[in-house]
Amino acid sequence: MLWGVTQSLALSDVRALLQLLGEVRELGDTPAAWRAHLASELSRLCNARAVVSSELGVRKPKSVAQEHAVKAGTCQAAAKALVTAHTGLDEGKEGAFMGDVIWYDHKSDPTLNGLLPLYGSTFVRTRAELSEDRNWYGSALANERFRKHDCDDFILAMNAVPGAGVICSLELFRPWGAPRFEERERLLVQLVHEELSRDFQARVTQQPRLSPRQREVLGLLRRGLAEKQIAAELDVSPHTVHDYVKALYRAHSVQSRAELLAQLAEPSPPLARLVATSGF
Repeated sequence: MLWGVTQSLALSDVRALLQLLGEVRELGDTPAAWRAHLASELSRLCNARAVVSSELGVRKPKSVAQEHAVKAGTCQAAAKALVTAHTGLDEGKEGAFMGDVIWYDHKSDPTLNGLLPLYGSTFVRTRAELSEDRNWYGSALANERFRKHDCDDFILAMNAVPGAGVICSLELFRPWGAPRFEERERLLVQLVHEELSRDFQARVTQQPRLSPRQREVLGLLRRGLAEKQIAAELDVSPHTVHDYVKALYRAHSVQSRAELLAQLAEPSPPLARLVATSGF
């Protein structure tokens, strides 16, 4: 379904996404650095008041009281922040912001209790998908917590990485009273988050990490193009494409295209398909 709507992104947005992903991957060995850069650039691309990028460790309840707290929706009882980076937060008030806006207790205000069944899964939600305007602007959470930090509409993305006990999280906020995030921003966040979550999972499962050009070639191979056709698509020489293909074989420890595609017999990510058909 996502593939059907990503085509509504402007080519300038796709280029900006590719550039951002490349920059983040260059900083990938330093989680705090790449998350800080991601937050800063997403804030600019999505016109966000604040962005928080986190890596959360899943807590296992050690007592009946903690288990009840998790079920009641106390976020901090269910997860702990391993790495957090942000942009747009008032200096010296980061702790208060996190406590009021990120680690709030669902039980004290049920406005966003639709999030509860989603935790531990992979999802992207806007505030409007979770709470109607009437409920949101009449809630204590919005008026006593979010408004205090000049935050209103938001996008929340979470990805639970299988086998890692880790959740990758992104939160973007618009200023109080500002226009809502639109479908463009939701798509940008969803694509960035999906790509980076795949990278994270690949590192955890020791899957090969590919360069942006290798990912492009792989996407075209999946479409069934021959090496000469790929060379024409990418405006490079057939010899260069052959080198990329051989590099893909080595990365995946296979000897042929058939083996490669059999090993990767799953839908390619939306951004790879989008790039492969956009003439980049």
